[in-house]
Amino acid sequence: MKRMKNTAILLATALGLCAGLGSCAGGAEDVRTAIGRSDEKFRYVCYGTPFYENIGEVPYGAHPDQNTEENWQIIADCGFNYAMPINDITHEQIISTLEQAQKAGIKVLIMDYLPNGLPQLIGRSENRSYNETMALIEESEEVFIERYTLYASYESFAGIQIKDEPSAGFYNAISAGQDWWHEHFPEYEYYCNLLPSYASYLQLFGSEADGGYSYPDYVERFVETTNPAYLSYDHYPFQRSGVGATIRPAYLYDLETFAEASKKYDIPFYCYQQCTEHLTYTGPETYREYAWQVYTALTYGCRGLQTFKYWAYMVPEVNSNNLGNGLVDPDGNRMPLYYAVQQVNREIGSFEELYMNFSWEGTMPIGSSGGSAYSLLRYPLESLYGVEQVSAEGDAIIGQFKDNRGNKAYMVTNYISPYKNESNLVTMKFNEAEKVLICKKGRQIVQKLNNHTLTMQIGPGEGYFVIPVL
Repeated sequence: MKRMKNTAILLATALGLCAGLGSCAGGAEDVRTAIGRSDEKFRYVCYGTPFYENIGEVPYGAHPDQNTEENWQIIADCGFNYAMPINDITHEQIISTLEQAQKAGIKVLIMDYLPNGLPQLIGRSENRSYNETMALIEESEEVFIERYTLYASYESFAGIQIKDEPSAGFYNAISAGQDWWHEHFPEYEYYCNLLPSYASYLQLFGSEADGGYSYPDYVERFVETTNPAYLSYDHYPFQRSGVGATIRPAYLYDLETFAEASKKYDIPFYCYQQCTEHLTYTGPETYREYAWQVYTALTYGCRGLQTFKYWAYMVPEVNSNNLGNGLVDPDGNRMPLYYAVQQVNREIGSFEELYMNFSWEGTMPIGSSGGSAYSLLRYPLESLYGVEQVSAEGDAIIGQFKDNRGNKAYMVTNYISPYKNESNLVTMKFNEAEKVLICKKGRQIVQKLNNHTLTMQIGPGEGYFVIPVL
């Protein structure tokens, strides 16, 4: 993976580890210019791209042809720079998707459904050894090389989706596939998405379900077995409850698990955001419902967002799976959530150069969180570096970050359920900071502090990135 590149270095923390910003008292632009930035890009992934004609299965129904240049431009206009098609079932459809994505300037991680494709081979290899899987891959490598070389001729080709939500029984096979892939296509990604902690032990560990393993074991064994370039997982937190929703208690636990693995193994992690009503899950419709998922993830250092899902399924007359819309409806009409996602993507884009320059260290929970979510955390911070005191009127979480020179930053997020539609007054008293740079709602504001104290009224679902300076 590409590493961070600093283009400026004079950041000062609350404890004044770098004294360079003492001369930046003149104005906001001086402070912004002096803070270190990264050229590494945040990832915005559109999962579930436009359907082709007559693609669909019971009970979802068949779509008309919607894989058009116009619909791909609408994806790009929402702020997505990556896409994961899940409906391309022929070679010709994969090529068409790559062509449309290339016109829109979007990178694509293809899902190769063809029977003789590498993902299908891996998908048939649960409990196979590394060597057994590699032997099977080598038997078919001529076909693989020819096909994926063609896909790689498109600028939009970013790599391949190899397996979604595998049990640990697939890890050896995934490892073999990845080694083969990186030998032949080293410039391209090999993507695998992991299960959430609310999956059953059979789903997580397969034939080893009774082995006494924990969810962190599931994640760390994946890293140690496959040596991935990054991690990805899904956890959909909003469960239908009357006219609103409840939040799964283990939501933060999973974020913490992946954040800790990301820190331990020095690889980024990405996570999915719930965007579609299905089964027992609600379908977020407002800015606050989507932003809450995003800023809580950023508070744990997440480096990329993946929307499940962008394009809605056709809803059958008997909707037994409670299917709803995504960012667009089955006909491609933009729903309110589309504009909410677009707004959040723009907000992150306004400070991603700063955010990507910092690495996550830990997260402090504040409040009660209904009495359960916080109690599941294994490594909550009990204090923040350079902060004397912190308080909040309601539940909040504060992520602590550092750059490669030891300077600190904080992601401060309103953790109150977005369905309550409540703002949260958060106060931070720093040891020595005289001002802060606050990134919020698409703006960067330098704010002088009174007695080293910052008070923020954080709106429903919102999070602010705060960098203390002298």
